[in-house]
Amino acid sequence: MENKILIILSIFCITYIIIVLSKFKLTFFDKIYSYIALITSVLVIFNIFFVKKEIFGYIPHFLHATLMIIAPFILKNNYLLIFHILNILFTLWTRYIFNKCILKSDKEYLSLPFNIDRMFIILAILSGLRIYGLV
Repeated sequence: MENKILIILSIFCITYIIIVLSKFKLTFFDKIYSYIALITSVLVIFNIFFVKKEIFGYIPHFLHATLMIIAPFILKNNYLLIFHILNILFTLWTRYIFNKCILKSDKEYLSLPFNIDRMFIILAILSGLRIYGLV
């Protein structure tokens, strides 16, 4: 079930990013973000079908987490900011449904000294404020 959701979300991400890249003039950081998001989504699909070792799952997990954290600070394109918000909502939804991060098979994030889900909500709000030009 988790893999099916990951595949669907990855295909959505790939499609969304390709549309944004083809339709809008993007800043340098918007393009870098978009290409890394594409690579991350392709790696997720690649890991599901071809790689069975846990260590390779950390690469897309790290890239995804990094993009989630830096997006509200570097993105200028509103459609990429919307993508960021949707990404956070999907992440929180899957964490709620499966009670873990589905990019990794362990619950390591639960032992962090802060609540990562609350941080994601704050980052989503920040992206929303960026869309409306309030930050």
